[in-house]
Amino acid sequence: MFDYENAAAPAADETDMQRVARLVELQKQRQDEVEEAEAVLNAAKGRLKDISENELPMLMVELGLTTLKTTSGLTVELQEKIRASIPKAREAEAFDWLEESGNGGLIKRQFIIAFGKDEDSWADKFERDCAQRKKQLHLERKKAVHPSTLGAFVKRELAENGSFPEGLFGVFRQRTTKID
Repeated sequence: MFDYENAAAPAADETDMQRVARLVELQKQRQDEVEEAEAVLNAAKGRLKDISENELPMLMVELGLTTLKTTSGLTVELQEKIRASIPKAREAEAFDWLEESGNGGLIKRQFIIAFGKDEDSWADKFERDCAQRKKQLHLERKKAVHPSTLGAFVKRELAENGSFPEGLFGVFRQRTTKID
């Protein structure tokens, strides 16, 4: 909450323009304080990320540990996050694999119809009677698998089957640690 009494209190001989100039300087100081605090926070987040995503997971894997309770009572657990995305260059191949493996339902088909900014009435009319197609449409057909759907599917496939065409689906396994 802004402290109007202290920050904006004019000196007895201060003109309006002097007050404006003083408040401009005060705002600049506050902006600088926020930028410095954000820089400190970002550096701390980077150091935490290095330990939780690199150093500690690598050491735990090296030692064959998946969970550990420290003498101070902290429990650390090694976790693996699975991320996946279909690379553009392999899209057709990935969609074929999904169809052939009985998982074609993951693929969403979209038609994107472009209307100009001054064509609101036409867009409204199209919504009401698109089946009649009275006006030429500029359609774009697109296939996609939602990233979270793909990630969950890949995780399930890896857990159930053990083998999966990871390269085809851009699978990335990220090890992290969680401390309770």
